[in-house]
Amino acid sequence: MKTEQTYFDLHTRGIGYVNRLRTVTPKNSNPFMACTIAALHGNTSAPEYTYIDVRVYNDKACALLESCQDALENKQKVLIAFTVGDIYPEAFTYEKGEKKGQTGCGIKGRLIRITLIKINGHEVFREGVAEPQPA
Repeated sequence: MKTEQTYFDLHTRGIGYVNRLRTVTPKNSNPFMACTIAALHGNTSAPEYTYIDVRVYNDKACALLESCQDALENKQKVLIAFTVGDIYPEAFTYEKGEKKGQTGCGIKGRLIRITLIKINGHEVFREGVAEPQPA
């Protein structure tokens, strides 16, 4: 008899800007898409940012981010509404600049859903809408 496995989910939802969209190619594994999300929080007139480094774990999210690649390369602002799963802290050591040698901490997670994309303020994707609007 097979025992059903159960899990506790830790999901973080928010809105933020996409940075550093890239393909990561590990030595002993398959390539994957990753990016950093500058998640907005605080007062809307003076928002603060929390940076979350994410691995994209959803084919639809990969396709949506790939469709934004040209906008990102042209320094346009790509804002997404997102769900990140299973965030965790990761310590690192600064290798450059005035903080060289100091320890820092980053937040990592899995990007599992994108529900909205705006490029330079123009909505190009909203979950549940049949056709994305032209940029």
